[in-house]
Amino acid sequence: MARGEVARAAVVALMVARCCMPLAQAAPVLDPDMDALEDLASAWSSLDGSATWSRGTDCDSMAAVYCDDDGHVVALEVRNGNISASIPESITALEELSWLYIKSSELTGSLPPALFTLPNLVHVVLSGNQLTGNIPDTVGSATGLQSLLLDANQLSGTLPSSLGSLSALVNLILSTNGFSGSIPNSLSKLTSLEYLYLDANALSGSIPAFISNSPGLKHLTMGLQGKYRTPWAMSPTWRRLDALEDLASAWSSLDGSATWSRGTDCDSMAAVYCDDDGHVVALEVRNGNISASIPESITALEELSWLYIKSSELTGSLPPALFTLPNLVHVVLSGNQLTGNIPDTVGSATGLQSLLLDANQLSGTLPSSLGSLSALVNLILSTNGFSGSIPNSLSKLTSLEYLYLDANALSGSIPAFISNSPGLKHLVLQYNGFTGQIPDSLGNVTNLEALLRPRVRGRQEATDLSSLQQQHTSGPSRRFPGMGVPGVP
Repeated sequence: MARGEVARAAVVALMVARCCMPLAQAAPVLDPDMDALEDLASAWSSLDGSATWSRGTDCDSMAAVYCDDDGHVVALEVRNGNISASIPESITALEELSWLYIKSSELTGSLPPALFTLPNLVHVVLSGNQLTGNIPDTVGSATGLQSLLLDANQLSGTLPSSLGSLSALVNLILSTNGFSGSIPNSLSKLTSLEYLYLDANALSGSIPAFISNSPGLKHLTMGLQGKYRTPWAMSPTWRRLDALEDLASAWSSLDGSATWSRGTDCDSMAAVYCDDDGHVVALEVRNGNISASIPESITALEELSWLYIKSSELTGSLPPALFTLPNLVHVVLSGNQLTGNIPDTVGSATGLQSLLLDANQLSGTLPSSLGSLSALVNLILSTNGFSGSIPNSLSKLTSLEYLYLDANALSGSIPAFISNSPGLKHLVLQYNGFTGQIPDSLGNVTNLEALLRPRVRGRQEATDLSSLQQQHTSGPSRRFPGMGVPGVP
């Protein structure tokens, strides 16, 4: 099932759960409602079961009719019927009607303007019929409406601005019709909206900015560039797609970046991984040909947890705002041409477990804010131009298992706190300018599996490392456990 179909099915299932709970059906139908039902039975005479809509039949014996305890008709539900007729105006006599569900039942004609003046309407589902004409302006009168599903009909005209009066609306599904014109700005008032499907119409104009500010929007399908585009379940803010398109522009030389465009579903986008709600959660590029920097717009990907761009000719500096992304877990930017320093904002990424920046051209001192990364397991900064001493704040990294600082221009002494790192497994410090001695207490780090000693200037005494489980004199593997992200191979 396509992503859009899954989402639409979920919407319907949600509404069925809300509205189609068993209703009391034993009471006789009240006379005004019975008049309306008999008129409907006459208009829809070809519908199987409509003959039961007659006086003397109690509600629980009427096909597709549901009543409340007082005998008011509160729901009509027809699926795959054979109505082959229009909706008569007499339906408006059903003043307690809250649920009108007539799906794939050959309804014809236009939507009666008076339909939306029914005072208790909550859900109108008329999908998959042959309705024509436009959505009447009176739709704005149904202020309690939560669901309006008119998809897969032959409706046309512009979308009425009165839709903006539906303050309770959660589901607006208008796909696969012939609507034209622009999206009315009045939709900005729909603060309860979660599902907006406008795909496969003839809509035009620009995408309104207010869509970015719709706080509860979960699914958005538009397909503005032609009918029958594949729907795309979108994240709550439109600017996340803007971010991918901006990345595609900045990284235009990257193979596959052209797939990062509107109308392409996430599964068809190269190097992009999304969750079930359409949020981009991972970017993975290996041996790419980016030859450009990381644009600030990447920070619009608020659910991004895995940023893996390795050996792909990234240039420029690390954007300070990158580390303010609230869900970052793994940042792997090894083997590029990054310059500048590690920004102090790195300390904002408190959920970060892996920071791999090795084999770049980074420089400057290591920021003390690294000590705020309490979840950090892997800190790999080898083969850069970092200088200065190892900051004492790294003593706070109690989850650290892999620390690679080799092949830089670091200096000063090796801090004693390294000996107190309980989970440290790999420590690589060689090819720096450290002075003094290797702390004897390093031999007490019982979890240490691999140690490459630094080259130390000055007198060096033998260090007792007999308590280490293993001592490797060649480089340990750079493949670290626990680096996988679900859904990313």
